[in-house]
Amino acid sequence: MDVRRMKIAGLIGFAAVACWLVDSALELPGEPAVGSGLWYFETVVATLALAGSGLFFATVGALIRDISQPTRIAMQVTAVGWWLLAIGGAAMLVVGSDQIGAVGLVFPIGGNLSMLAGLMAAVLFARNGGYTGWRRWAALPFAVAEVVGGQLLSSDESSIPSQAVEIPQHLLQLFFVVAIATGAAAKTAVSRVEAPN
Repeated sequence: MDVRRMKIAGLIGFAAVACWLVDSALELPGEPAVGSGLWYFETVVATLALAGSGLFFATVGALIRDISQPTRIAMQVTAVGWWLLAIGGAAMLVVGSDQIGAVGLVFPIGGNLSMLAGLMAAVLFARNGGYTGWRRWAALPFAVAEVVGGQLLSSDESSIPSQAVEIPQHLLQLFFVVAIATGAAAKTAVSRVEAPN
């Protein structure tokens, strides 16, 4: 039974989504001035959200036994995309600027990798992820929102319209995290019903 592992994945996912929501709240008034204290704080939070999202997908792919091998691989590739974005965030913190030269290539590579592999992982998860009911489909709305949102947000400038796209993405990620985390309780309830007396 993967109950403990699902709970671990869920906790990691909840932490990542919490960082995303804090990041969105910090960006609502607009992008902080590069190099300011608020910019450093917001960049740390965003980098933690990116790394946490990668860790969530890696954990789902590595720890939950009920998903198929292709789904595991797609989850791991999605995690790599998120981690590349986190490396870019960490580089910005080290340099103290959003001008990080060639290292900046991690943003388009990581962004496209996380979007496309995430979409493939979501489709595979729906097909053979070991979940039933609404949990089976929970990754798909998030993945579609990431792809559509990624195309709409071609600029990294934060604004009210960009937050109108990003906040629903974060909430759909939360929906997927809830599916994983509550899948543990659902599987425990099913195993109790199926267990012989």
